[in-house]
Amino acid sequence: YISEGAARKSPADVEIASLGAGNADLELRLAYGLVVRGITNFRFLCLDINRAMLSRGAQAARDAASEMKASIPVVSAVKVRELKL
Repeated sequence: YISEGAARKSPADVEIASLGAGNADLELRLAYGLVVRGITNFRFLCLDINRAMLSRGAQAARDAASEMKASIPVVSAVKVRELKL
């Protein structure tokens, strides 16, 4: 579904909101799968009430980009934000 939306909005980014993203594990797996297929015009907006989990998600995104030697822009694909109540 995300890849179809990205194709329709190309070259504009598709923003996907993820409520209760936690550590952003799912979002990172989805981002990796999309980027491997050549789809890069998307961004996840990760929302969670737990600041520590969001911080771990941000670190995981940085680590993933580093492991891939920045050839796959996962960091730009995942945006971690805190939901303020």
